[in-house]
Amino acid sequence: MIKFFPKIRQKLFTENKFSKYLLYAIGEIILVMIGILLALQVNNLNQERLNAIEEQFILQDISNELQAYKFHNNNGRNLQENILSATKRLLIIINTSPSNLPIMQINEDIDLLLRSWMTGSSTSTNIYDVLIGGGKLVLLSSKKLPNKLAELKRHFGSIYTREMMQARFVNEQLAPFLNQYVVRRPWKSTDLSVDSTFQTNRFVSNYEDLLNSQEFYNLLVDLIRHSNYVVRVYNRIENNINEIELELGENIISF
Repeated sequence: MIKFFPKIRQKLFTENKFSKYLLYAIGEIILVMIGILLALQVNNLNQERLNAIEEQFILQDISNELQAYKFHNNNGRNLQENILSATKRLLIIINTSPSNLPIMQINEDIDLLLRSWMTGSSTSTNIYDVLIGGGKLVLLSSKKLPNKLAELKRHFGSIYTREMMQARFVNEQLAPFLNQYVVRRPWKSTDLSVDSTFQTNRFVSNYEDLLNSQEFYNLLVDLIRHSNYVVRVYNRIENNINEIELELGENIISF
């Protein structure tokens, strides 16, 4: 077939049928252009199919990452809520001045005050950064999803800032103050085996002076403020994740 067209073109040229030759040449050009356009269309369709397949893998990766984010977020929020509860219990004791101090509860609550959970550090590099870095964000057909992922990245930046502020407050203000009154426990109250070295020591916690300290009261109030800020960001992250999961549910194809 390929050799057939040149023969026709040569015959028309030798017979001096220029007008027919010109029409034939134009027709041949059009035919070639149609062939090129068809090839491009086939290539585009094939590329779209490959992009659609890759998009599904990306969506599944996002879904998997969200599970890790939810784990960190839920654990962080649970800890902050426990810190808030412990702080409020200590404030109640300070305000009521009971005759018999619940020493075990006070110890557990003070231990909670000094704990931390850094969701922001664990999500400093997140799925949005990976997609942007790999140029994969453009493969998402959903118009909402990139915006929601960018919003989640902003929330992670916010939670990192808030967690670091609280950690600095605890390490630089609260913990040094508590060290003046409380003997730290090197074990949890639920541990069954305890190194005998720490079972007794020459130091004794001074809870009475601690609970009568106005500075301790103010530090607890400040801790509540820090924890409330952190919890609010955790809640925003949870809402953001729920919105992303809803969008994923509308775009992930089940095979």
